[in-house]
Amino acid sequence: MNRIILVLFFVFVTNVNSQELVWHNNVKEVVKKAKGKPVLMFFTGSDWCGWCTKMQNDVFNTKMFKEWVDINKVVLYELDFPKFKTLPKEIREINGYFNYKFQVRGFPTVFFVKFEENEKTKKTNIKILGRTGYPRQGLSNWMKQADLMIHK
Repeated sequence: MNRIILVLFFVFVTNVNSQELVWHNNVKEVVKKAKGKPVLMFFTGSDWCGWCTKMQNDVFNTKMFKEWVDINKVVLYELDFPKFKTLPKEIREINGYFNYKFQVRGFPTVFFVKFEENEKTKKTNIKILGRTGYPRQGLSNWMKQADLMIHK
């Protein structure tokens, strides 16, 4: 009996720690999921941008970031601009629209936003909470900046 409990405990702990983050690439999914939650918009060149890969490894793939996402209920939205792989036309067009709207000049770029539905017009407005890039001052400073942006 004790052996079964011990095995179940290890399975539970392993599953909790190995949960992967869910990155959305479709704005319709993001708007549905967000409902008053902050959204992290990650502008990346996934198959050519070295700094984007570095940000994935140094920030997004860390336990600290995963815990922060869970605590703050942040919705993750990846806007990819690959050179060697093809995205569906609808995704490419929306990504291009946001790239133009936010005037992204380099990768990686991160915007923290909130999607707010206007009750009268039923249109979705975007409130920009802040902007950042690769955390040159370290992960903990980046997380502090992110906290300030989403909680202001």
